[in-house]
Order: sequence, then C-alpha cells, then structure tokens
Amino acid sequence: IMDEILDLVCLHYNVPLESVKGRGRYMEIVEARHVSQYLMYNKGFSYPQIARFFGQDHTTVMHSRKKIQGFIDTNQISIKLIENRVNALKFRTPQRIYHYEYELPYAL
Repeated sequence: IMDEILDLVCLHYNVPLESVKGRGRYMEIVEARHVSQYLMYNKGFSYPQIARFFGQDHTTVMHSRKKIQGFIDTNQISIKLIENRVNALKFRTPQRIYHYEYELPYAL
C-alpha cells in the first residue's frame, strides 16, 4: 500500500516517482515526499518502515511529518483530497486506482 500512496501523491503533484524516492531537493519533489511520508504514517506505518521505503533515516521521516502537520495546522497546505483517496485505497485494486486517477480533471 506504500507504493499506492506514493503513486497517488506523484500523480497529484505531477512529479516522477523516482525523484520522490530519490534525494532531489526541488520544492515540488520535497513537498510530494513529505506529504507521502505524512500519509503513510497516518495510515499506520512506523517511522522506520517509511524510512526504509525511502532510503532515509527515521528522524528525517519524523521531521517530514511534523513539517506537513504544521502546514496543515496553519492552513498553508490542504491535503484532504489526497487523504480521502488514500483512505479509499483498501477498497480498490491498483489497476482501478490508476484508471480512476487518470479520469479526474488535473486541477486538484
């Protein structure tokens, strides 16, 4: 399910998956990485599990989650649309998720 969360976030931010899992530091890539890690943590994955998935240290993931939570608290970012899709993942197969995503208007 971690791959599916990352796929959803990459589609939302229109960034390549390889870049988000890599060490790129462009603003769009970093934000997508942080949001992915935040959503994975909220879905029940531990910091070490997420860190292994991204090839990072668990404290980096902790920082990412806290940073996104701060943005949400101050209304600088809204990820409700992505959260709703992540929460619906357990009811969809990966093929249906991708098909569903491409049918949506891209202005999310």
